[in-house]
Amino acid sequence: MTTTAAEHEAIAELNRLTSVAAIGMGHVGLPTALGLRESGVGVIGIDLSQAASARSARARST
Repeated sequence: MTTTAAEHEAIAELNRLTSVAAIGMGHVGLPTALGLRESGVGVIGIDLSQAASARSARARST
């Protein structure tokens, strides 16, 4: 798989990040937040839904 210049720049930018806020902990936000966290980026997850907050807490504890 080849990486385009834009993808390479996006990856380089992510490597410079120290922390991000993920808005919405649904089907996209939570896995994205977890992936970023696993790569060493500090993540603050924000969601108004109590159910999403509970999913986030369960994911964090595993």
